[in-house]
Amino acid sequence: MNGTPDHSALKTLAAMACLAGLVAVACAREGMPPGGPRDRIPPWVVETDPPAGSTHVQLDVSPKLTFSERIQPRSIEGNLFIAPIVEFEAEANWRGNEITVRFEEPLLVDRTYIITVGTGIRDMRSNRMDSTYVYALSTGPSIEEGEVSGLTVHDGQPARNTYVWAYNLAGKPDPDPSGTTPDYLVQAGRDGTFTFTHLSAGRYRLFAFLDQGRDRLYDAGVDPIGVPTRDVV
Repeated sequence: MNGTPDHSALKTLAAMACLAGLVAVACAREGMPPGGPRDRIPPWVVETDPPAGSTHVQLDVSPKLTFSERIQPRSIEGNLFIAPIVEFEAEANWRGNEITVRFEEPLLVDRTYIITVGTGIRDMRSNRMDSTYVYALSTGPSIEEGEVSGLTVHDGQPARNTYVWAYNLAGKPDPDPSGTTPDYLVQAGRDGTFTFTHLSAGRYRLFAFLDQGRDRLYDAGVDPIGVPTRDVV
């Protein structure tokens, strides 16, 4: 890598990732509950412990995320992501509105960790989160500040809920999403927009794809994929 990116500056990439062959996915409908119109308000994260942006967190920390309402326990699986990647388990409390993340090994010293809550999290009325929620912590004295944002589109329309993966090219000069684990990942929101935050210094290549198999992996020849025309620093 030549030079060091300025982390204090916003790095924005208009990532127009055109997903050829993108198909619409129909959601199951629910009948209107008695007593009034259906609740269509999506859940959102109202509190975290430790607070977002905390530094010098313990290596054995177990972060907690509190939601605005009870969420479906089954929707947690596959909709929480940790970067850098570390194995973890997620447990919901008895009220169903709080998730505790338990890492299976101690975190590394002086690293920024990002917990991403995907848009697949649902409340008890099957309302999905409107957008990805990103929660950053650091085991060191500071938080990484790199940021990349963009838009996924198909046929001129926003491509909602797609996965967007980012690879730091310093260690992966020619990453293959079908076999290489990304350094960072997010999901696009309902409007097709996405944002990576708290990135470490480097040059990144992005891939956006629709997970047809719902296995949170890119399957070549199955999942429509798009790549921006240039990398971002």
